[in-house]
Amino acid sequence: MIFTSYYSNIKNIPKEYIKCSISNSTKGIEHLVIQDDRFAPSSDILYEYKNSPEGHEREVHYVQRFKEEILSKNIDIDISKNIVLLCYEHPTDFCHRHIVAEALEEKYNIEVRELNFTNYKRENYRYVLKETLQEDEW
Repeated sequence: MIFTSYYSNIKNIPKEYIKCSISNSTKGIEHLVIQDDRFAPSSDILYEYKNSPEGHEREVHYVQRFKEEILSKNIDIDISKNIVLLCYEHPTDFCHRHIVAEALEEKYNIEVRELNFTNYKRENYRYVLKETLQEDEW
């Protein structure tokens, strides 16, 4: 199974799971993870995102660029292993790992869940508490 999570949660990931970083940097934790640059945003994408005005349009543009420049390449992954795709953002924050999760779900017809995170639903590339959604939204 493929999961997603964030570095602050790494201590809660089962030891037998493959911890795979998909961020640009793993400073301080490089000895705990395997780096997979195929799913990391380019420096150019990150720079533009961080230097754009905050808001929905910034996220929409980031998703578009990420899909075109990163996910348009062949994104094969071994779905028979327990792999956790990791980066920095908390699950409720907008994050590229949620874009990757969606792409893997579509490609392999699987569910990619946030590890150890229940009663939430992924929406707009972040997790939201199901209680805040209408029943027909989950």
